[in-house]
Amino acid sequence: MTNVTEVADLGARAVALLIQQFKSKVDIEAMVSVYADEMQEVQTTLFDMLEERALDTAVGVQLDIIGKLVKLDRLARTDAEYRKALRVEIAVIHSRSLDSDLFGIIFLLTGATVMQLYELPPAGISFYVDTVGTATAAQIESALDRAAGAAIKLEAFTTTEGATPFGFFGDDTAEGFSDTGVESSGVGTLADNVI
Repeated sequence: MTNVTEVADLGARAVALLIQQFKSKVDIEAMVSVYADEMQEVQTTLFDMLEERALDTAVGVQLDIIGKLVKLDRLARTDAEYRKALRVEIAVIHSRSLDSDLFGIIFLLTGATVMQLYELPPAGISFYVDTVGTATAAQIESALDRAAGAAIKLEAFTTTEGATPFGFFGDDTAEGFSDTGVESSGVGTLADNVI
């Protein structure tokens, strides 16, 4: 969508655009200025409405109206939390099950800077993310399940924050492959299963 800019001087511009035979005619310039001034008020009101109802600038009730449009309740979320949830919901609604769409949703939820995609034949996808941020596993699972195609199996993994991913057997501070998948076994686990 093209950005539209507000014109601040419609009256002067309208008078300047008069054809030569109407220039310097006081009555005609006055009549054009009156109409242009009315249009200036309408334009200013429209731009105020657009700005107050844009997702980035909306607050309170305006966000609630956007939430009704995308069918997402506010619950007990602050404006910032609700705005983030609305962005995720809009991305889910517009998803075409492409990897770029799913990566976008994961980024909106987690803020992850490292994301990798692995195919799981015959119809599955596994994601790796470096962090889950403040998102819960349930939030990630719900958004990805709704954004992905019906027949696509999803998995998402992340490494544990601050952990050493590999180490020697018996090194309890390192996470690595484990036969049991239990960290207390002395070798840890490679990753946390997010969903």
